[in-house]
Amino acid sequence: MSMNITTMSGYGVYRILKNLTVTQVLNGYKKMNFSEEEIANIFGSPEDEGYSELMTMDLSECDTDGEILRTLFNKIAEKHGITNIWFAAGVSDDEIPYLVYEPSYPWNISEDERDLEMEDLYDIFLEFLDILEISYNREKFDVDYQEVPFCS
Repeated sequence: MSMNITTMSGYGVYRILKNLTVTQVLNGYKKMNFSEEEIANIFGSPEDEGYSELMTMDLSECDTDGEILRTLFNKIAEKHGITNIWFAAGVSDDEIPYLVYEPSYPWNISEDERDLEMEDLYDIFLEFLDILEISYNREKFDVDYQEVPFCS
């Protein structure tokens, strides 16, 4: 039985999220003023069994569908007035989290997406990296077109 490698492509961040920890993301939720209840629903609370272990994990170990990452990113996007746009998130086959914008087909494009500009995405992705405290050189780093590998 052979394995086929396919890719999902879009504009966003991928390899720079390698080694992203649950603690970094939790801190990002706090910086974006998620309520204590919202945070507890996602991460649990310090009294919960397994909470301490969860805080030591890489995000790729517990957010394979990308919902935790996408929820944080969407809150940042809303702050910039960007809503109703789909951002794909998850963990690639090489166990690295990704977050990318996949443009809609022209016949499916929403008004919000039609008004979206490259600079808007750039600003949101850079704020996302800042909130997660991921180091990068702002002069050299570019949010770019990503190809995320998947095996089928």
